[in-house]
Amino acid sequence: MFDRRSWRFTTTLNPSQCAERLRSVIDGDFTFAGSKPVIGRVRPQGAILRKRLLFRTPYQMVVRVGFQPSGDGARVACEARMDWFSTIFGAIWSGFSFLVGGLVVVLLLSGAATLSPGVPLFVALLAPLGMIAFAVLLPWLGYRSANRHAAFVADFVEASLGVEDGAPAAGATKLRKAS
Repeated sequence: MFDRRSWRFTTTLNPSQCAERLRSVIDGDFTFAGSKPVIGRVRPQGAILRKRLLFRTPYQMVVRVGFQPSGDGARVACEARMDWFSTIFGAIWSGFSFLVGGLVVVLLLSGAATLSPGVPLFVALLAPLGMIAFAVLLPWLGYRSANRHAAFVADFVEASLGVEDGAPAAGATKLRKAS
């Protein structure tokens, strides 16, 4: 679920022009009142970009972009991936919720846990089954949303830098097929 997707394309711009072009069409990471749809950091050798959102989500993918000289232009290598902290925290949190919910279900079904008088078993199972469902659905839905954000940034990068010779924009297509 927390995999990486990478793609490459070429452009007629050289690496320094790629950096300047991206710098002119994005806002910085900590620009709170900006209006550009993509935020991030641009350096001479590449960029780290993400879609501007009105909310904060740990399931936001970042797109890393690298520029390498190639003939008359540049070869642009892109990689979309989850932030490492979000990946580790999400895996631990989901695993713990799944483990605790599963343990409570097993204890209730085996009779090792006693119920309060008058509480039916199906009512007692609602909370742990809800924990398990939440532990599975939240990362899945968050990842699907993050994939759409990464596809948006992929389109943005390819449109900003100009894909050479009218070649199809491969990055966004690859990201959309995976979601």
